Amino acid sequence: MPRLVACPVLGCSGANFLDFRYYQWCGTARKVVSLQMQAGHQQAKIDDIAILQRRQQLVTAMAIKSHSVAKDKEFEAFEIFVYSRSAGFQRCSVFQATPADVVDFIIYRDMTGEGRTVVHQMSCMNRPRSGCGCPVGLSAESIRGLASKLKTRFYELGCCGAWNASDGSGNPADSGLVSMMVRAIREEQAKAGVNIMSARRKALLPQKLELLLSKLCARADELYEQAHQRSNQLGIAVDLAPVLRVMQDAAWFAVQFRALNRGSELQNLRTGGTFIGPNACCIGFQFTFSKVMRAGGSMEFGVQQRPGDPTCPVLHFKKYVALSSSVFHWNWDIDGALVFDSFDKFGARTNTPVTAGAMNQRFQTYLKLFGMDDSETSGILESLHGLRAGGALELALAGESLTDIMLQGFWKRPSTALHYIGLLSRVVGDEFVEALQAQKWSWASQNEIAQHEQNSKWKHAAAL
Repeated sequence: MPRLVACPVLGCSGANFLDFRYYQWCGTARKVVSLQMQAGHQQAKIDDIAILQRRQQLVTAMAIKSHSVAKDKEFEAFEIFVYSRSAGFQRCSVFQATPADVVDFIIYRDMTGEGRTVVHQMSCMNRPRSGCGCPVGLSAESIRGLASKLKTRFYELGCCGAWNASDGSGNPADSGLVSMMVRAIREEQAKAGVNIMSARRKALLPQKLELLLSKLCARADELYEQAHQRSNQLGIAVDLAPVLRVMQDAAWFAVQFRALNRGSELQNLRTGGTFIGPNACCIGFQFTFSKVMRAGGSMEFGVQQRPGDPTCPVLHFKKYVALSSSVFHWNWDIDGALVFDSFDKFGARTNTPVTAGAMNQRFQTYLKLFGMDDSETSGILESLHGLRAGGALELALAGESLTDIMLQGFWKRPSTALHYIGLLSRVVGDEFVEALQAQKWSWASQNEIAQHEQNSKWKHAAAL
């Protein structure tokens, strides 16, 4: 059937057949557009090589993202698994895989992986974190995440729709069998008394942050003295790059804790969107990309000065800026430089951001260096994300409203904020528990939150 188009003549807009030279409703001659006319009556040249290079650039940009790398890694392991199985189970291609293969792979990973979740048997009378002889495997949340990564990767390869057992088509990771297996493991671990490792349990509390930052400052002083001693002995310039690294880390930790930001947001900060307020009352930041904001625009946040507090973000950030500018001549007045830029052994900027993953490794290294890693006794491996959770929990304990905490952390739902804060009324108060149970804000509507955000541009930062 011929395609129909609308007549572009003002006041007509009648439906006309696309192949006709004249619009049937009003008789207007159709304007035929060709490539020559689009190129100004010249033969249009299409640079396929440039188009291909640009397409590859965009594909690569998406492929190197951390979650994409994780999906590809798991899917490659799944490929090796289905190729390496014994006769009767082996597959020549992942496109021949069935839901049973996905379930078997997840079981294989659970049995031979690096999981640390102890699933105590019903007969176990001694339940330490480990060492009782009960099986150790992946947590139920890790298994759910693994199944989700496989499902997403199959969809990206064109295996769309839920699995259809009648004709063997669709996504083998999107099936009732896989969902039942994930649910069975979750219930098994729940019966065994395995607690879900929530963000609140990983939260770094203010007392521990204060100790960590105090030790970092002492470490910076120690490195500074060592550098001067080497300078006096050898008669060479003072090497203060290690000191700058420690000061940069201290500034990151303090800002992330007080601003409730994700590490990925801090790594993308630029100097043009960062400033220290009048009389050093606050630090203001602006960023254009985050986990919850991917389509452009900008968000703004700020952190207040905390006089006399060892965890004051303004104090540590000013030290970082002062050292980098006075000793290594970093220009903080230019627009576009990275705030948390990596640098070489001479302290020169490399225009490469310090990633959240790299900062997380530094964070855990400091905990071990200063004897503050208690994962062996508590069973909790603290990470950089614990700064975000710890900051939210401290605000709740200090009496901040759920509305303000959600605004500071850019959380849209109370349940998300409560995931970081905790649900116990004796910890965070009845108001928070009631908000979760009702799933609505009788005391703070969405309109009130939007108005509050508009009136306090920098939220917890002082008025500028």
